Amino acid sequence: MTARARARIVHVGFYVKDLDASVAWYEEVLGMEKQFGFPGRARALGWGGEKEDHDIFLVQAPDAYEEPSPMHFDYETLTPVKGRIGFYHVSIDFGSFEAAIPAFSLDSPHARRVMH
Repeated sequence: MTARARARIVHVGFYVKDLDASVAWYEEVLGMEKQFGFPGRARALGWGGEKEDHDIFLVQAPDAYEEPSPMHFDYETLTPVKGRIGFYHVSIDFGSFEAAIPAFSLDSPHARRVMH
């Protein structure tokens, strides 16, 4: 068996109903700090550390978005579906592009369906 790349989660993104209220919660309850943002649209927050990077990325959801559902993309037809409040994306660092290739190869049984 070949060695698997050591991957790590870099950050997680969420669609939120109220960006300002959500940012306040992450700051007050979890002690996160604002890293960067796009006024009224999105905000990155983190706990700091050695580099100025973010751990959470919050995006103001459009008014038409509905309450929680884990799916924003139909992995069978590879087409977008109506957005939902909640999970948006996860960023994973594989260390190099080459190390990430096996995880996303079309030969992989996980290439089209990564629903957790």
